[in-house]
Parts: sequence; C-alpha cells; structure tokens
Amino acid sequence: MITKSLVINCHNNDLEWLFKLIDKRKNFSKENIFIYNKGEQTLDEYEDRATIERLENLGYSITSFCKYILDHYDSLPDVLILIKGNVVPRHVRKEYFEKIIDNECFTAIEDWEYHDQNQPALQNGYAMFSPDGGWMEYNDSWYLNHPNHPTKYFKSYNELVSFCFKNPIHPKYVRFAPGGNYIVPKANILKYDKIFYQNIKKIVEHHTLSGETHLVERFMHTMWSCNYEVADTMKVLVK
Repeated sequence: MITKSLVINCHNNDLEWLFKLIDKRKNFSKENIFIYNKGEQTLDEYEDRATIERLENLGYSITSFCKYILDHYDSLPDVLILIKGNVVPRHVRKEYFEKIIDNECFTAIEDWEYHDQNQPALQNGYAMFSPDGGWMEYNDSWYLNHPNHPTKYFKSYNELVSFCFKNPIHPKYVRFAPGGNYIVPKANILKYDKIFYQNIKKIVEHHTLSGETHLVERFMHTMWSCNYEVADTMKVLVK
C-alpha cells in the first residue's frame, strides 16, 4: 500500500474545504496530516484531525516543507503532498485539486485553465505555458526588485541554481508551479542528502518575505525533476 503525508503551510487559512475533501478518503488520518501554523489562529478545531506545529513566520511555505522533510528524512512516506492552506482557490480550482490529489507521481499542482489567457504576461511573451500546461516565466528575477523582499544570499535565480548544482542550465524561461505546491514521491526527495534541505531552509528563513523564498519557489520544479550533480557548496552547511 502506498503511504502518503499531506503537509500544509497555514497562515490564517480556512481549511474546512480541505478536510471536507480528504474526509472522503480512507488514506488520510491524523497520523499523516501535518499542519504548520504560521498565523495568529489557534487551529484548535483541527487538533484531533492533524498533527499541528507552530512555526515562526519566515520563508513562506518553504520552511514548513523543509521542516517536515528534515524531521522525517529517514522515515518518509512514499508520497508527499506539499501545499499552502490557500492553494484552493488561490492557485487552482477545487475540482482540479480533487482530481490530482490521489496522484502518486511527481506533480506540479497548477491549473493552466485557471490563468487569465489575456493577461499581459502571456500576450507579450513574458510568460508562456509548457506543452504539459505548466507555467513558464521569463528568467529575470524581477521579484527581487520589491523593497519588501530582501535578499541575503543570492541576487538572481541563476546564482541560486549555480550554487546548488554543477554546471546547470541558466534558462531563458523558468518552469515552476506558482505558489510552490507539489506532489513529490520519496525517490525525488531522496536524490539529495539531508544537508541539501538544511541549506534550502537556511537560505530562505532570514526574513518573513525573503527574496530567496521567491527564488526557491521557482527552483523547486527543477530541483525535484532534474539530474544535475549537486555542487560542493551544497554539501556543507550554509552560514
């Protein structure tokens, strides 16, 4: 039997929609539902339905996902479902999420039909869809220009990917699931040693809205789907 864990980064999100969906399924219970609470809400109503842990609100959802991986690295389930508490309706339709939640393969949780097909980014070529319906964005690290997204380690996506891998491609467009929601088999996660995830967590957690979090959000698809060799810089702890 395939084992799964549902890992939720929650920041003042109403999760009733999610529990109504998973209550229909026999493969989810308190033992394999993990909520990392970064908001002001108590989430007491879910304490009998999930394992709840409060985390400092740093690094968006990336720190929550890394925390789970690091805490369970030697006993990971076969499949992880990594989501933000507002994945519905912020990123995908409820009907779409319900359709893919039982996937056991690597899945970017994204819904191409949910995008405004007439938005300027798609019309002017700044963004496009990959053949499988994935979102692709021009690789210019525009999001780091925001004053509320401070950086400490990297000034571009290319710097991050070159720090993590030996001789990686610096792409013209970056393929990623907006919001960083993924279904990830254990084998994809275990391509990397524990220290790799310790470093990813360290890189993003220096600020609530760190610029590196936006970089890692765009890096996750490549991280779990590529066959690059890990760079020596990711084999020692980042300071």
